[in-house]
Amino acid sequence: MIKILDCYSGNSHDFAEALNGTFSGIIFKAGQGDWLDVPSIKPDWWKIAGDKGLLRGWYWVCDSRYHSSKHIEAIKRWRDAKKLDLNAELGLWSDVEYPYYSMTTEQYWKTPYAGHKNVVDFHYLLETNGVNAGLYSASGVYDEIMKGASSADHDYLAKFRMWPANYPFIYIPRISKPKMFGHWNTWTIWQYHGNPDYSIFNGTDAEFYELFSGGAVPPVDPPPGETNMKGTVITASLNVRNAPVSGAIIDGLFLNDLVEADRKENGWWHLTMIRGVATAGWSYEGASQGYIRTDSDVPPTGLPVLHLTAGADGYETKAFDLNPL
Repeated sequence: MIKILDCYSGNSHDFAEALNGTFSGIIFKAGQGDWLDVPSIKPDWWKIAGDKGLLRGWYWVCDSRYHSSKHIEAIKRWRDAKKLDLNAELGLWSDVEYPYYSMTTEQYWKTPYAGHKNVVDFHYLLETNGVNAGLYSASGVYDEIMKGASSADHDYLAKFRMWPANYPFIYIPRISKPKMFGHWNTWTIWQYHGNPDYSIFNGTDAEFYELFSGGAVPPVDPPPGETNMKGTVITASLNVRNAPVSGAIIDGLFLNDLVEADRKENGWWHLTMIRGVATAGWSYEGASQGYIRTDSDVPPTGLPVLHLTAGADGYETKAFDLNPL
């Protein structure tokens, strides 16, 4: 599962968390209205995140106290001065919400550019300047801001990528889904947790890197003298344990997950990477038996079978299937 964290310049703790190896991307607050945030206050964060292998993006708050043209003027000054490609990596996202956290709905409607027109114009001006920005919002605030918008307005915004914010009372990975709004019928990333802000990508690791970085999965160098083994899961689910044989289950592998291991001991692979996220756990590949351990310590007939092949990149690759019972 691809995880992404977003933060602004005052979130030094969250930025440090983004570098801990459990995230694949980070989206920084670029600015709001006519002023810059992270690019001005924490300009080194972009490079630091890139050096850690994170894909990076920006978000810009569509502040209703400023006309859409003022937002665009500030973005163009910043883009041109830094020679930025705002469509690269995770790209630019418009943040469609009230200008500050404590603002009430009554206060919002007293701002000079409240309502849907400023949002639609903002996206149109971005598009005419070559920026295909996604849109971040939550169902309640989006419905309020877009009150009175035409069907055509909703259709126009829905052609851009959707980043909904929706925090379920109980979040269940791979089961929970965000609440949809507007005219979107799918979402690209979902902010499922707030403070700190965690998002997940709607797809596989390979699809994430294909969409946002041309399909290039960041390389992982094996430790000196060890082999970096790679594979793709093609069965429904597999367990990962904290120790060989009878260790506790600490994680799970799912269909299309990518895995890497740095060594093998008595048929158990020591995993270093799952779904592009650093990890440390063991999965049984059954060097002679041909099984992957799931629920029991003795693999019964009918559990996933391992196939070993030689990868084109020189690494050993593996794939799993499920024998019929």
